[in-house]
Amino acid sequence: MCGVLLLLASFIAALTALITQLIVLAAAIFGGWIAVQVFSASGHKGGTTVNIRKAVFKRNHFHG
Repeated sequence: MCGVLLLLASFIAALTALITQLIVLAAAIFGGWIAVQVFSASGHKGGTTVNIRKAVFKRNHFHG
């Protein structure tokens, strides 16, 4: 019985460590993505919107 409890405690500790590492990894990736969006948006204001509109007009055959 004692061995089972020790195994269960070890499993729970390992699972907690894994979940903590996954949360930290997700936060680091998300933070990096936000930083890239902020720094890239400062140089290009509105360029993406124009390109998306052109692509939509070409797809819907509204050639001007």
